[in-house]
Amino acid sequence: MKMEKWKSLAFVICVYGVLKELRFLEPFMTRFFMTPPMNFTHYEVFVEIYPASVYSQWVCLVILFLVTDMLRYKPIIILNSLTGVFIYLMYSFSTSLTTMQIAYALSGLYYACELAYYTYIYAKVEREHYQEVTGYTQAGYLIGKSLSGVVAQSLVSLHVGLPILAYITLGTMCIATFWSISLPSADRSIYFNRTDSLDESLGFFHRTKTGFRILWNDFISAFKQRNVWKWIFWWTVADGIYLQVMQVIQLLWEEMHDKNEKDVLLNGVVDAVCTLSAAIGAYLFGKWRCDWNKYGNIAVAAFSMVLGNILVAMSFISSLPVSYVLYVLFFVFYNSAVTIARSQIALHIKPDSAGLTFGGTLLCALLYQSAIVGIMTQWFTLTIRAQFFIFGQMYVCVAFIYALQWLYFYIRNCRISKSYVDQQPSSTGPAEATNESIEVTAQP
Repeated sequence: MKMEKWKSLAFVICVYGVLKELRFLEPFMTRFFMTPPMNFTHYEVFVEIYPASVYSQWVCLVILFLVTDMLRYKPIIILNSLTGVFIYLMYSFSTSLTTMQIAYALSGLYYACELAYYTYIYAKVEREHYQEVTGYTQAGYLIGKSLSGVVAQSLVSLHVGLPILAYITLGTMCIATFWSISLPSADRSIYFNRTDSLDESLGFFHRTKTGFRILWNDFISAFKQRNVWKWIFWWTVADGIYLQVMQVIQLLWEEMHDKNEKDVLLNGVVDAVCTLSAAIGAYLFGKWRCDWNKYGNIAVAAFSMVLGNILVAMSFISSLPVSYVLYVLFFVFYNSAVTIARSQIALHIKPDSAGLTFGGTLLCALLYQSAIVGIMTQWFTLTIRAQFFIFGQMYVCVAFIYALQWLYFYIRNCRISKSYVDQQPSSTGPAEATNESIEVTAQP
C-alpha cells in the first residue's frame, strides 16, 4: 500500500530528527574537556567555554526566528547540520581553548537552528494533520536522544576513548547534512510566504511588510492575555534555570566522581532514562483533564516547590547514584510541568502564533539564563554547589509567588460568594440559599 504523502514527509523529517540527535559525545562532554588530549581545568570549562553557547544562542535565535520563516525552513535545517559538522571537526582535530570557545559559540547557533526542524513540517502538511506530525517530530527527537545516550554509554563501558566518540559523531553529522539536503523545499511559511493571504506576484518588500504586520498582530494578540502571561512568566523563569542546570550538571557529577572514583559515570544511561521518562510523564500530564484556570496557580506552585527542593538536595549530597536519581526526577517533573504550560498557552492563542509565542518565551528564558551566567559564573564565580542551591531557592521563591496568588484569589472569591449570599432577598428561604449554585474559582 502506498504511503500517504504527508506520512512520507513526516517520516523523512523524523529520520533527520533522529540523525541530528546522534551526538554521542554530549553525555560526556565535560569529561572530554577535562581529560587528555584536552586537559582543560575546571575553571576554563566552567567560566570560559560553557558560557559561550549561552550568549550566542539567544543572539542567533532573534535573527533565525525571522530568517527561518523568510527562507522557508530548509536552508536553516541544512545550516543546522553544517554547523554540527564544523563543531565536531573542531572537537576532533583541535585542542586549543580558543577553538573550543568558538565551537561552543557555534553550538548556540546549532540549537537556535533547531527551530526550523520543529516548524518545517507545518509548511508541508495540511492543518488537520498538525497534531499527528507534532507527535512524529517529537518522536524523532526522543528516539535519537535515547539512542545516543545508550550507544555512548555502551562505547564508554567498552573503554572506547572519548576522542573516538567525537569522530563517530562527526560522521553522523555528515550523514545528517546529506539527508537535510534531500528534504523537499517548502512552498510557503507562516508569516512571509503565506499562500492563503499574500499574492505571490507582489514584490518582496510588500510581502515582507505584510508578513511583519501579521507577525506583530499575532504577538500582541498572544502576549496581551492575562492567562497567557501567567504561564509565560513561569515558563521563562523555570526554563532559564533548567537550561543552566543542563549546562553545568556534568561538572557536578565530575566533582562527585573525583571524590569517589569507585562510582561509575553513567551519564549516557541517565540521558536515555531522562528522555524516555520525560516523554511518558509529558504524555500522562497531557492526558490529565483538570480545570487549570482554577488550579493552575497552585499546580505551578507545587511543581516549583518540588523542583526547588530537588536542586537544593543536589547541592548537598555527595553520592553520584543519588544525584542521578534526583536529576531524573528533576527532568521528569520539569518537562511534565512544561507540557501543561504549553497546552494552556496554546489554548488561548491562535494556532499560527504558537511558534512565535513559544519562540519569544524561549528567547526570554535564554536572556534570563545569560543573566545567571554573567552574574553567578563570570562575575562572582560561584561554585557549582552554590549555584545549585541558589537555583533551588529561585524555584522556591516562584512557588511562594504562585501560592500567594492562588490564596489571594481564593479568599477574594470566597468573600464575593459570601457577599452574594448576604445580598439575597430576605424572603429567600434557608434551603434555597443553601442550594444556590455559586461557582467559586481560585483566580479570574
